Amino acid sequence: MPGCRRLGHSRRFTTLAIERANLIKKLVRLVTHSRPPPKIRDRSGTVRPIVLRMDSPKAWLIDVHSTVLCVDFARVYQGLADIAGVPSDMFRAAYGHVVDDVMTCKGVAPEAMARVLSACGVEPGQRRVDELVAEDQRLLIEHTQVFEDAVDFLHRLRKLGASSALVSNCGDHTRGLLVHFGFDALVDDLVLSSEVGFLKPDARIFRFALDRLGVAPELAAFVDDKVSYCRAAGALGMGAVQLMREARPSGAVSLPGDPPVIASFTDLMPR
Repeated sequence: MPGCRRLGHSRRFTTLAIERANLIKKLVRLVTHSRPPPKIRDRSGTVRPIVLRMDSPKAWLIDVHSTVLCVDFARVYQGLADIAGVPSDMFRAAYGHVVDDVMTCKGVAPEAMARVLSACGVEPGQRRVDELVAEDQRLLIEHTQVFEDAVDFLHRLRKLGASSALVSNCGDHTRGLLVHFGFDALVDDLVLSSEVGFLKPDARIFRFALDRLGVAPELAAFVDDKVSYCRAAGALGMGAVQLMREARPSGAVSLPGDPPVIASFTDLMPR
């Protein structure tokens, strides 16, 4: 029947069109994913994708200290102690009693410095407090080393179209530090504990960062030097990677399901 022949011809045409569309999709995938996701040998010796459950995260949450940069805090404390006129160890011990407030409350640096001076037996005059606050920012910048592999990685994320945020447990001066070295231009957001009021590994700081980027946990990856923070991110549903630039401490305990460990951001970049 002529009608049946036309119907058969139409079906063959439709089949060919579908096959052609599928072929185009495969070619696009080959072009856009010509390199496999980077892999690493985990603690058990198994080679697997670095970021589990995802080939290409839509967003990255990345730690600051010891991850994208390193501050020589011993020299920072020494400089502040010199201004206070007390031994460095004494100043550092006194600062340890106020550090949680500094890292969870915005604008408390002057009050915190006054408390440190009082704890050291020094009169917390306004001029000295102001000098310490200003010098703290200057010393942080002076004694900071930026890791170039982190800068390269953030540039790579920009090119790939992935969003990113730096997530840090820190005081007010960290924003100025990051801006000074240009990190604010390399990421989409700076999520700093002193400004949001939560410290890692509190899930709220991760959720805050994810909300700012508009990404679900399952589509995001997290990089930090502390395994406990990586575990917290993983519990929230994110992929996690622990970055350890120095040798692993002796006696460190690994738990089942702990994140893979890398020594550099270079390990996250396809070769």
